[in-house]
Amino acid sequence: MSEITNQPTPEQLARWARIDKLDNSAFAGRELSQEEFTAKVQSMMNGDALIQHLANIRKKRHQLIAEVASLEKYEEWLENHIRETLGKEAN
Repeated sequence: MSEITNQPTPEQLARWARIDKLDNSAFAGRELSQEEFTAKVQSMMNGDALIQHLANIRKKRHQLIAEVASLEKYEEWLENHIRETLGKEAN
């Protein structure tokens, strides 16, 4: 009968060492090069990132406004269709 031990294997120790090393600089996504990191920090500091974010927000707002306009037109058509075909008023 083999004895069960709670001692980690050398492979487990090596894997845990790698995880501990990565944990010191944990982040989500791919690792950035020093140049990419510097460019991102510079973009935040000089406001370019905020300006781009504002442009994205405005673009999304215009898309949503167009979607609402399309839904309003469909709503109006559907109300008319119900009134004309069923003789009822839609609530």
